[in-house]
Amino acid sequence: MNDNYEVAKRFWQSREDYPNYPNTLQRRFIDTSYVLPWVVDAKSLVDLGCGDGSMIIVLREFTKINTFFAFDISQKLLDRLVVKYGNYEDDAILIAKASDFTKSEFPKADATISMGSFLYVFEYEDLNNILANIRSNTFIVRVPCTMKSQDEYINTYSEDLGSDYSAVYRTTSNYFSIFSKYFTKVHMERAYSDDIESKYGTKHYFFRCDRR
Repeated sequence: MNDNYEVAKRFWQSREDYPNYPNTLQRRFIDTSYVLPWVVDAKSLVDLGCGDGSMIIVLREFTKINTFFAFDISQKLLDRLVVKYGNYEDDAILIAKASDFTKSEFPKADATISMGSFLYVFEYEDLNNILANIRSNTFIVRVPCTMKSQDEYINTYSEDLGSDYSAVYRTTSNYFSIFSKYFTKVHMERAYSDDIESKYGTKHYFFRCDRR
């Protein structure tokens, strides 16, 4: 799967803006609405694959979180996130310049989230490595899943994105199984309605994982 990694890495490292899908705002509203109740009393949070930091910016305003650890493979997106925080006097965000997302060591925090990033972690060994290094009792994931019986890997040219694109869509049962190895409670539910789902036929799911 090394080819998949390289295609995904080149795509995201080239991004200066998050892809502006027609339903991006709807999806972000749903993601934030789901995450917010579970982190409202948290003081620190890790965002794996933070992208342009839109989730962090909202949570900064509506929670007690005062320390964010933002990880992303795109240095350009991280740089733009720093610019967005330039108006804050306090050091509210710490940017982790991870050269390789799958080999990052994550800090201890009250909660960890990952919205739409795990489809770019192609190997189960790497996915296990990430989960083993999460140091939060609460972990919330949103990820697109295949409706087929086996994991589905794509590596193609996307007309919509104007670029080569690569991703892995795992089954819900495979995600549930691997999350259950590291967390005592795993809750799963559909994230989006069909009208804002992907044209690839995948369905997005939230997985809320808890060690307590």
